[in-house]
Formats: sequence, C-alpha cells, structure tokens
Amino acid sequence: MNIKKLFSFSKKSKIFNLFDKAIEAKNNEMLSRTLNYTFKEKIDKDYVNYFMRLLPETWHEEHEEIINLIWLHNLNDDVFSDVLYLIAVDSETYRKYDDENESTLRKCIHALKQINSKKSNHYIEKLKSLNNPNVYFALENYN
Repeated sequence: MNIKKLFSFSKKSKIFNLFDKAIEAKNNEMLSRTLNYTFKEKIDKDYVNYFMRLLPETWHEEHEEIINLIWLHNLNDDVFSDVLYLIAVDSETYRKYDDENESTLRKCIHALKQINSKKSNHYIEKLKSLNNPNVYFALENYN
C-alpha cells in the first residue's frame, strides 16, 4: 500500500471512529464537528453506512448537512431514497430549522433526482402531489 493511500485510509478510519463515538453518545455537537472534518475529505461509498445510520435519527440536528454531503459527493445510492422522502415530508421531526425556502426539503429533492431510480422518482412524484412551491422550485433545475 502506498503512503498516500495509507494516509487516506488512516484519516478515514479516524473520521469513522468519531462518527461511532458521536452515534454511541448521541452527541449532536460531536457529530457536527465530525461532519466539519468530513467536508474537507473525499467522500465515497464507504460513508454510505454512516449516513444511513444517522439520517433517520432524531437525536441530532445535522440532517441538512448529511444530505448536502450525499448530494454534493454523488452518493447516488437508492438505499437513501426512503429516508430522504421521510425527511422531506416530516418537517416537524427533521426540518425544524427550515425557513420558508425549505432548504433541507430542496436538498432532499436534489439527492432523490440524482439517485434517479424507480423508487426515488416515485418519491419525487409523491412530493409533487403536495403542491409545495419549494418542491417545484427545486425541480425547475431539471426541466
């Protein structure tokens, strides 16, 4: 294994260790710091398991940041579709801090569109049926 790959693996394993500790302690502040480290790294499929563990949880307030990582790093895995839809429709639980622009909802739509599976496209259609202007605004990028 070359040095660059070894360093990358070591850094990733440290981040995963921090995720494990934040999840075990259900500590929002620790999770927030870990996500800040994560933004500086190359995000790949190895993160899918952690993001899937974190997204449905209600003990933290980092849903938008996690969705942002999924979307920006093209983690187009259909495993996210159900939870992205859940977050999009359950604003009281998952989007307490969304303002009238509903940025977390919009990011859910972008991530679902990027996944582009039968299931994710079905959820997009269900979201359209809510007649929410923010859903349509996010979808304007794809017409």
